[in-house]
Amino acid sequence: MARGAYAVRLYEPELAEACDRFIRRVWPRPDERGPAAVNGDASAPIRVLFLKEQEVIGHLATMPVRLTVKGCVLDAAWAVGLVVLPEHRNGPVAPLLVKKLNEAMDIALTLHVEEAALRIFKGVGWHHLGVIPQYVRVLNARAFVPSPFAARGRL
Repeated sequence: MARGAYAVRLYEPELAEACDRFIRRVWPRPDERGPAAVNGDASAPIRVLFLKEQEVIGHLATMPVRLTVKGCVLDAAWAVGLVVLPEHRNGPVAPLLVKKLNEAMDIALTLHVEEAALRIFKGVGWHHLGVIPQYVRVLNARAFVPSPFAARGRL
């Protein structure tokens, strides 16, 4: 990486423009979700940003979740949006994002990650518990079957 001013920070409203530029570059389609919630709100997702001279080059988002463990309800979060711009990959950006999330959250989880991301999470102390099978039980099969099948009396 080229020299410059670097920082790993939690999202704040003052970073909205830089974050929006990053999101438009990574996911080039209209963002209809509206402004992100501000960190500090217990139900707000935490977003960790890696900044280079006030430009976002890495992003880690979360989705809040409540877990019941031994009769206690705990606040936690799913880590969902680990993205680093291609020209800054294979360096310290992603591990530093996850480390900052570790500082901000008592409990964080992730479900599906690619092998490279798995190495990063494990490298900063996360534990890989194995593969969790995903099953979907369809309650209303007619909603998933195109109408020509239903018209033939198969459902």
